[in-house]
Amino acid sequence: MAQYNPKLGQPVGCCGLTVRRSTTRRQSLRLAVSSEKQDSEMTIQFGIYDFFAYSVPGGLYLLSLIYILGSFAGVKFDFASLSNLSIIQVLLIAIPAYIVGLIIDRIAIFWYRNFEPKQLAEIVLEKLRKEHQNLEFNFKGKDWAILIAYLQREKPKVTSEIHRFNAIHIMLKNASFNFVILSITSIILFFFRSFEWLQLIIGMSFVIASIISARQAVRFKRWSYSANFEAVIARSIEQNDLIAKQSKPIGSSRNDVVPNRQSNAAKK
Repeated sequence: MAQYNPKLGQPVGCCGLTVRRSTTRRQSLRLAVSSEKQDSEMTIQFGIYDFFAYSVPGGLYLLSLIYILGSFAGVKFDFASLSNLSIIQVLLIAIPAYIVGLIIDRIAIFWYRNFEPKQLAEIVLEKLRKEHQNLEFNFKGKDWAILIAYLQREKPKVTSEIHRFNAIHIMLKNASFNFVILSITSIILFFFRSFEWLQLIIGMSFVIASIISARQAVRFKRWSYSANFEAVIARSIEQNDLIAKQSKPIGSSRNDVVPNRQSNAAKK
């Protein structure tokens, strides 16, 4: 039999657990819905970064292919027609561009390795250790993938900046390799067109652009590691670690005031 509790103004079960169970169920339901919403937002956000990270370089690779075919095979393409494309046509072009970027990215790594220091994650973590010697880290640089998975579970919004840095890193890495392809094309055209010096100047410009893009790619990857490690460290720091409580109150205490009064009375 349910009993009536005048304080709650409603019937409760044995030991008053009916209301608590329903409240707990509502809270757990809200937590489940909010976590699912955060996971879906994170998946969409990561999907957009992932799509642009490969589709933009893939589009540049396709344009470079058209340029090469036009230079050697005489294939003509009206680049002005790209400004009149509809949204559906852009999406139809973006899909193969994404596939091309995804495939050539595995080749671009071999060129990019000439610029990235070995064990870059360990270098970034060691720099953080030197800057924050009062903190102890129980992870290594090679654990960066596990740390991102941990942040996606505990703090999904924080990983947005990490994925953004990584997406820019991928785009710059592939842009650097694309500039290498264009520089080789210009140097070949320099010999094929009876030493046309303009092609040699263009080729050297592409080489410089490739080196700058590769170094920028290293910088953004460094920022990606740093943001990952700093987010994990900040997650583990508690409020008590940031603000130290004083053992004594600020100002004169009562014990300090009483002796002063007694000393003044003795002088009088």
